[in-house]
Amino acid sequence: MLKNKYFILSYTIFLTHLYISFFVGEVTNLGALIDNQITFQYVEMFFGGFQKGIIEFAKSGQRVSPLFFFFISIFYDSIGEHLTRILYIFLCSLIPIIFLKFLKQDII
Repeated sequence: MLKNKYFILSYTIFLTHLYISFFVGEVTNLGALIDNQITFQYVEMFFGGFQKGIIEFAKSGQRVSPLFFFFISIFYDSIGEHLTRILYIFLCSLIPIIFLKFLKQDII
């Protein structure tokens, strides 16, 4: 029980740090900022719709799945850039938790 409380407290502190850094404008990880600037051009391709985005994406020669960029463009259109970035921080913070859950499972 104590481990769960410690884990929740740690997660909350780190997530709060990410949000404070976001609102203050502090760049806690320069690599993430550069990655965002590079990949945002692919998100913009889908602002005109899925079909137009797929055609433009295919021309770019990328080898990653375009579905991520398509879903992000939907969020940008529906809730705006600021809320999309807040949601993205939260979703990315869940990745280590999901990874940890899978590590704790018994492998058959």
